[in-house]
Amino acid sequence: MSLLESPTVVDRESTHLAHQYDTSEQQQDASKLGMWIFLTTEIMLFSGLMCAYAVFKMTKPDIFAWGHHILDIPLGAINTIVLITSSFTMAWAVRAVQLDQRRLAIVLMISTIVCGLGFLGIKAIEYTDKIHYGLVPGAAFKPNMRYVATRFGVSRAQLRKMVQPPTIETVIPLFPADATRGKIAFDSTCYSCHGLNGAGLTNLGANLRTSKFVAGKTDEALLAFIKSGRLPTDPETVLKLTMPPKGGNPSLNDRNLADAVAYIRTLQKDEKEHPGAAEQVAVGVLPKSFIAPAAVGPEGFAQPALRHPPTSLDEFNPPHNEQLFFSIYFLLTGLHGIHVIIGLGIITWLLIGTWRGSISSNYSTPVDLGGLYWHLVDIIWIFLFPLIYLLK
Repeated sequence: MSLLESPTVVDRESTHLAHQYDTSEQQQDASKLGMWIFLTTEIMLFSGLMCAYAVFKMTKPDIFAWGHHILDIPLGAINTIVLITSSFTMAWAVRAVQLDQRRLAIVLMISTIVCGLGFLGIKAIEYTDKIHYGLVPGAAFKPNMRYVATRFGVSRAQLRKMVQPPTIETVIPLFPADATRGKIAFDSTCYSCHGLNGAGLTNLGANLRTSKFVAGKTDEALLAFIKSGRLPTDPETVLKLTMPPKGGNPSLNDRNLADAVAYIRTLQKDEKEHPGAAEQVAVGVLPKSFIAPAAVGPEGFAQPALRHPPTSLDEFNPPHNEQLFFSIYFLLTGLHGIHVIIGLGIITWLLIGTWRGSISSNYSTPVDLGGLYWHLVDIIWIFLFPLIYLLK
C-alpha cells in the first residue's frame, strides 16, 4: 500500500466475509444451500412422524373419530391464521432489510414475534385443558367424562341429568332395545364364538338358542353378565370356557349390549318355534362368502347411540387405546411448538442485529435464512392442523 492510499477506506462487506469465501455472493449462496439441506432434514423428520400418523389412522380409525371431538377446532383455526400472518410479516421484514428500511423491518419482526408468542399462548391453553382433564398419553390417561360429554355437544341441562349414570337394573328401560341393531353387534362380536344365528361353536361358545342359563336370566341380569364376563373357573359354567367382558369388544356400550340381548331373545324365540332350524357350524368353518359387518363406520359402536338423546356418560367412553391418539397429538404439536420457540429465538437475534445495524442490505443473509426457517415452521402447521383437527 502506498502512502497516498487511505487505510481507512474498507469495504463494508468484508467485515462479514468469512476467510474461505472469495466474495459475499459466494458466501450467501453457500449459506442458502446449507440452510436448504437443513430444512430438508427437518421435512424428513416430520414426514416420518406423519407416516406413523397415517398407519395409526388406517389401523385405528375409531381413536381418531373419538379424539376429533375433544380437540378445539376454533383454537386450532385461530392458530393457523396467526402463523400465516406471522409468515407474511416475516417475508415483509426480509424485504424491508434488503431495502434498508430499518424501522419498518424492526416493526415487522416485532409483529412476527408477537404472533409467535400468541400461537404458543393458545397452544398452552389447549395443553392445560388436556392435562387438567386427564387427556394425556400413557397410564395417566383418565379422561374427565363430564368434560368429554361437553366436547361431544352435550348441554349443561343434559349433563345434569347424566351425572348419576343408570345402573344395570335401569339400563334396559332407559335404552329401548332394538333387535335389528343388536344383530349388528352380535355378528361383529359374538359370532366368532357363538356361531351363525347363535348356534354355538364347539370348544368356543355355547348354543345361545337352547341355553337354559341364558333363558333363566332376566334381560338386566343377562346384560350385566355380558358386560362383566366370567372365567372358566366359575362354578356355574358347564363348558369351562372364558367369557371376556363385552365379548372382547370394549367399544360396545350399554345401549349396544341391550340391543344384543334383544337379538338373543329373538334367537331363543325362533328356536322354540322352529326347533333345530339353525345348524351348528363346525370350528373354523365359516359360511361361504360371509363377511361379518364391521363396527358402524370408523366411529365404532358408541357413535350411533349419540343420534338419540344421551342418557349416560358411558355413551362417551373412549375406544380402547385412545391414549395413542393423544400420544400422536402431543408428539406432533409439541415438536412443532419447540420449533416455534427456536424460531422466535432466531427472530429475536435478527431483531437485535437489525437494531444495531449489523444486519442491513449490505449483509442480509441472516435474515434471509431466518425467514426460510420461519416459513418452514408455518408450513408444517398448515399440514398438522387438518391432519389432527379436521380429518376424522
